[in-house]
Amino acid sequence: MSIENEEFDYDLLKYWTDKDGNRVYGNPKKYNKSLEYLMSYDPKKVVSKRGIRIRKIFHPVFNRIIPLTSKSKLKVIKTYNSSGERIKVPKDRRIIFVPNHGFKDDIALTLKTAKHHAYMVFASIPDFFYTIDGYALWMNGVFMADRRDKMSKGTLLDKVDYAFDLGLKRVVICPEGVWNKSPNELVLHYWKGAYLAAKKNDALLMPISLLNKDMKIDGDVGKGKRGVCYSMLGEPIDPKNMSWEDLEEKLREAIATNRYELMEKYSQARRDSLGYTTYDYWSEYVKELIDSTHTLKGCRIVTPDGEEYIGESRLYDYEVENNHKIPGSSRETGAEYAPKTYYSRVEGIEKEYIREEDVYKEFNERSNNVQVLKRTLTVPKKKMDYYE
Repeated sequence: MSIENEEFDYDLLKYWTDKDGNRVYGNPKKYNKSLEYLMSYDPKKVVSKRGIRIRKIFHPVFNRIIPLTSKSKLKVIKTYNSSGERIKVPKDRRIIFVPNHGFKDDIALTLKTAKHHAYMVFASIPDFFYTIDGYALWMNGVFMADRRDKMSKGTLLDKVDYAFDLGLKRVVICPEGVWNKSPNELVLHYWKGAYLAAKKNDALLMPISLLNKDMKIDGDVGKGKRGVCYSMLGEPIDPKNMSWEDLEEKLREAIATNRYELMEKYSQARRDSLGYTTYDYWSEYVKELIDSTHTLKGCRIVTPDGEEYIGESRLYDYEVENNHKIPGSSRETGAEYAPKTYYSRVEGIEKEYIREEDVYKEFNERSNNVQVLKRTLTVPKKKMDYYE
């Protein structure tokens, strides 16, 4: 993709859309202007060999700080391959870590699970440019993309390729692209970026499975105390001789299998013990996840009718997160998923989504995990649009 005479529109970084459809302009006093250079389309302007070396040197210190940024305490579960050997990150190969993505803090907890220094691909613009998280990611090493800008998305992998050429060893890419808000799918379908970057740079893909416990129903930790996030590192996958379809299936199965194992071992609650309907519970749970994101005071808020006022806003772009096109069975034809349908409690709305019965109706108590997982990954006519 040619980047000559092309320049990113930095005004895009200064506003987002809130839950009510208002356009929110961030408080200019809180804007991280010094980080704007990371949005350049030119890889040479956003990453350098010296920057990679310095960040690697300071990584041991940064790695100790990472857990402090999360509301959840991380517990990394040891994993072993079929030979009984502990799964570790190969030191002699380029690595792309591919985690599941379902809540704000899983970015930091993925970096902690990886242990080794790795640059992060990041696209949550309001959070990056209006909180200290932006500087934290800058210290670690980050590749930025604005999902509203076609050129920004198109040049993202150029930056990753260039960094590998400069000596970078590891990158983290969330292939789902958005938070997984599905009540039943362990993983969404994936974007192709991690696969393309791995193929071009002779890198291995290492799946990371994260399970964040809802402590309200799965263990009362008390007010002010932290919840728990469990993580597992999967075996490295070499995509060199694999098609995209085979690789996506293998990756999704690896991450889903480990997530299911974590659920079996550490989650105690059952759906029939919620005390209210599954969909009421899930709607409330997703709302709480979004409410855990940062808020910003002193924003200029413009309503669809043109009225303006100064107020507080959550640093979460509803338009981007809720309308981000997720690839599914139609990805080969280029067709896009259609109508925007908000997740709600309206009776019958569950028919729009993959349901618990879709997954379990053919199974009984003797069904094994593999059967359930395969069914989860192959439910026909399912929609991929999940909203608050």
